[in-house]
Amino acid sequence: ALASLGSLGFASAGNDATVRVWAYSGECLAQLVGHTGFVFGLAPLLALQGEIALVSGGDDHSLKVWRGPAVAQTLLQPAVVWAVAA
Repeated sequence: ALASLGSLGFASAGNDATVRVWAYSGECLAQLVGHTGFVFGLAPLLALQGEIALVSGGDDHSLKVWRGPAVAQTLLQPAVVWAVAA
């Protein structure tokens, strides 16, 4: 999964249960840890300039709201979360 973060860069996620934030130069700016399985969906949230704000979902049956490098909220779902949109 990929999500644009505007001028900050972009976020990626996959089968290692992490979300990574990248600068367009290729530098990893942050590794967000909180899921326990594959992450299938990512979407950016509106936030202050320069702040990481994302929602992610995966096969651990959870949606996670990220503010900076930390999980701000976890919403458990009855099934795998295949996609998210914000």
